[in-house]
Amino acid sequence: MLRVVLHLLSMFFPRDRTTQHNTAMSKLEQALLVIVDTFNRYSGKDADKTNLAKSELKELINIELSHFLEGVKDPQMLEMLMRDLDLNGDAECDFQEFMTMLTIIATACHSLVS
Repeated sequence: MLRVVLHLLSMFFPRDRTTQHNTAMSKLEQALLVIVDTFNRYSGKDADKTNLAKSELKELINIELSHFLEGVKDPQMLEMLMRDLDLNGDAECDFQEFMTMLTIIATACHSLVS
């Protein structure tokens, strides 16, 4: 399934990124691009642009998810969150681990409003 999705997206996102797609995107498509862009903005602050260091994750949560997670003020909470997210044990949060966090948050939101 991932291969099919990547193929379909490759037609929408040319490699050179200078070509703009003329079709108006849905809100869901826009939201997905915002998620990718947000991750990239915060992960790009240190030498490794593919992962969020703990400090980058904390900053992202405190700025972008402050209403949902009320910020990460307690260092122990950040440690617990990072430990739970860090599935591969590299002490950083990659995009897949980040998406796991967003999925959990979205699921919790859905449960609260349903």
